[in-house]
Amino acid sequence: MPCDSAAAGLVTLGAVRRSIENPTDNDVSRHFQRLQYGGDRILRHRREGKKRFKLSKLDGLWGQQVTSTNKFISYRRSISQLNALDWYFEGEPFIEAASGQRLPYESVYKGLIENANKIIESNLRTTYSGICLAGRVTGKTRTRKVMACPTFRCDCNCDDTRLDLLLSIHGWSPEMISRASFFNTRTKTRDRETAPPVLTVADGDASFMQVVDSEGFGGSEIIGVLDRTLDRSRLDAVREKMASLDSWYTLDMDSLEIVPATPKGISCAIWRRR
Repeated sequence: MPCDSAAAGLVTLGAVRRSIENPTDNDVSRHFQRLQYGGDRILRHRREGKKRFKLSKLDGLWGQQVTSTNKFISYRRSISQLNALDWYFEGEPFIEAASGQRLPYESVYKGLIENANKIIESNLRTTYSGICLAGRVTGKTRTRKVMACPTFRCDCNCDDTRLDLLLSIHGWSPEMISRASFFNTRTKTRDRETAPPVLTVADGDASFMQVVDSEGFGGSEIIGVLDRTLDRSRLDAVREKMASLDSWYTLDMDSLEIVPATPKGISCAIWRRR
């Protein structure tokens, strides 16, 4: 990129838009299995207020209430495939929105990509963790501040919608579901413990370098968004990193020929596994 920008967020938004037209792009089918192997993680139930639970498998799968002193009390709830979507891990989004609720940005999503496929309505009500935005090394708050600047408006007489809201990252949007996860490069943590994402978009050189070296993104396609105003030493560090991967990756000239011509000041390179 020719300068510092919210380009990583725009790339992520394009991936989010594509995901909501794919009927399999949601976390619903894998959620009960995640609950079964949740270990000591704290669980919440959407209709149990502030009550906190831990898993118990002595005679089936149960949510057993735990107090603030980490002691169990007798209050228990059965967990099954029938009610699994009512349960979620503390600190994570709901897997499915409550009845009658969904992401309110359908009209904006529809106008983002010309001649795009039809949006799957159920995807506006379900969480998906296959897309990840790896934030700036300065942290989640700074990353969101940058992403809040671009706005979008559909053809109807609606107010402008900020990019950070359209990304639906947990904690950035008032909605309780999320279509993209977030990797905090500063704390080296992802906002949910799921399988590696299918696609990761890294915002900046430090974020890109960290994601490339992280085992938590094994198998994920990675898009690094860098600006040319970086110090020469930092750009050289990225070049050296890519050169060190030469035994496993090679420049993909065939894919580059398919990519539309980039605007002036923007360049693109693609590597594929050998």
